Amino acid sequence: MTLFRHTLFSFFCLITLASCGKRYDLAHDGCARKAHLELAKHFDVPVPLGFTLSDSSCRAVTDGFSDFMRYSGRTSSSTVIDFYKREMERAGWEITDLSTARDGFLYCSKPTKQCGIQIQQRSNNATTLSLFITQKGSR
Repeated sequence: MTLFRHTLFSFFCLITLASCGKRYDLAHDGCARKAHLELAKHFDVPVPLGFTLSDSSCRAVTDGFSDFMRYSGRTSSSTVIDFYKREMERAGWEITDLSTARDGFLYCSKPTKQCGIQIQQRSNNATTLSLFITQKGSR
């Protein structure tokens, strides 16, 4: 029983300390909070480490939802494309690669939703990542 309590206490401390460094600025119109809530429904769409949310929108449609999220980061577009090919497949998505030599575009599909991922290389190794997610049947 003591080992169980020690393990439980250690797990609790680890979780608590891991979340201490996270700070969200929700002051600007609550938009960031809404964006984070929208992202929660897309738990199966990963985002590369080091990318930050720079824009988002959600539109209710007759058949469900249509969401857009834009991220920016400092990783090469080829690394981001490789990340998405690996991680989206791991999350159960079927992937169609429509990338060119300059920019990346992946069309990913699941039985209930679809996702377009646009990856654009900018200057100074900056990369813009745009996610377009809709429920299948949405227009």
